[in-house]
Amino acid sequence: MQCTHFVPDELERQKGLREPVTLQGHTDFAAEVLGLQERQRLLHEVEGEAREGLAFWRGLLSHLGRKRWVLGVWAAEAVLVVVLISASANEIWNDCPMEVGPLLACRHCFGGVLAAWELVLGVLWAFHLQLSVLLVSRGFSCCPHRAEQREKNRGVPQAASQLFVGLSGALMLTLATGCVLLAASRGCLGGHDFEDSSPLARPPRSALMQYTATATVIVGPLLLCAGRLSL
Repeated sequence: MQCTHFVPDELERQKGLREPVTLQGHTDFAAEVLGLQERQRLLHEVEGEAREGLAFWRGLLSHLGRKRWVLGVWAAEAVLVVVLISASANEIWNDCPMEVGPLLACRHCFGGVLAAWELVLGVLWAFHLQLSVLLVSRGFSCCPHRAEQREKNRGVPQAASQLFVGLSGALMLTLATGCVLLAASRGCLGGHDFEDSSPLARPPRSALMQYTATATVIVGPLLLCAGRLSL
C-alpha cells in the first residue's frame, strides 16, 4: 500500500511534506479506494427512499380507514386515463395525416377535435388523480364535516390545496366542453365515407371518438364523485 503514496520528501527535497503514517490513515485510504463510503451513502439513500415509500402507503391506508374501496375507484380512473390517451393517439395516428404542412387533416367529422379534447382531458385527469392521492396520504379531505378533518386540512400546504381546487375546476370545465362537442358533432350524422361520397358530402363521425367521449362524460363525473367527494 505504501507504494501507492506520493513521496514528496524525495521529489521536492524538503522535509515535513509527507503525511503522518497512521493506521487510521491507511484504513481511510483503503475505504476510499474500495468505494466503501460511496456504497454506504447509496445504501442510506435507498433506505431513506424505502422509508418514505412505506410512510406514504401507511399514511394513505390510515387516512382512508374503512373507505379503502376508493383504491378501486382510483384504479378505474387510471384505466380511463389510459383509454383516453390511447384512443386519441390512435385517432391522430391513423386518421389525421399531415397533408398540409404541420396541420392535421382528419378524415372523420369532429375526429381531430374530439381527439384533442380527450388528450387534454387525459393529461388533466392524470395530474388531478396523482395530486388527490398525495393529498389524501397527508390527511386531506374534500368535504370536511368534522373538526378533526378540518384540522388535518389545515396541515396540508396551502399551495397544494389551491392547485387541487384549480385542477378540479379545469377538469369539470373540460368535461362540460366535451358535452358541448358531442352535441355539436350530431351534425355529422348521415355522413358517408370519402370513397362513396361526392366532394361536398360530409364525412362520418369517428366511432372510436364517439364511444370513448360519450362513455367519459357519463362515467367521468361518477368516478370523480366516488373518488373525491366520498373522502
